[in-house]
Amino acid sequence: MSEPRLSGSERAPFDRLLARLLLREPDAELEILLRESGLMSRLDEGVGEALDLEAHAEEYTRLFLLPEGAPPFASAWLEGERERLGVQFTGFVNQTLSALGRETERAAPWGNLPLDHLGLLLDLSANAFSSEDPEDHAIGEHLCREAIQPWVGSFARALQTQSRLPLYRLVGTLLLQLHAEPSQEVRS
Repeated sequence: MSEPRLSGSERAPFDRLLARLLLREPDAELEILLRESGLMSRLDEGVGEALDLEAHAEEYTRLFLLPEGAPPFASAWLEGERERLGVQFTGFVNQTLSALGRETERAAPWGNLPLDHLGLLLDLSANAFSSEDPEDHAIGEHLCREAIQPWVGSFARALQTQSRLPLYRLVGTLLLQLHAEPSQEVRS
C-alpha cells in the first residue's frame, strides 16, 4: 500500500470540512469556509459569486437523504447484512471514542446519526489527528484504514457521477485523493 499524499495531521482540516459538507446542508457559514480554504476557486461557480444555497440544499437532500442517492453510510457500500454491519460499526466507533478518551456524542454534528456515517467518521479522524498524542494518531490511522478506506472509493465515485453540482463532485474527488485505497485513487 502506498503512503497517503498527506499525513493525518495535514489531512485533518480537510476531513473537518468534508465532514461538514456531508453532515449538513450548505449555508452561509459553509460558503465562508469554502472561500477561506480556497476550494471555491475549484468550483465552476463564477468568480466572486455566492453559492446558490437553495440549489445546494436540494442537491444535498437528493444525494444524501433520498434512497436513490449516494448514502454516506458504510453499511450502504459494504457487502453484508446492513443491520449486522451497523452493529459492527457502532461497536468499532464506540471503541475508537473510548480509546480517544471520549464518550459517544449526541450533540452536533453527531446527533442521532448512525455511527457508520462518513461525516462522523471524518470528524472523528480529524479529532484524532488534531491531538498532540501519537497514540491518538495511531488510532486515527486504524480508523481510516478499517472504517473509511474499504468503502469510500465507491461512495466518492458515486458522488462524482451522480452529483449535478460541482461542489459534491469535488467532495468525491477529495475523498478519493485523501482516503481511498491506492487502487481507488484519482489519477491526476
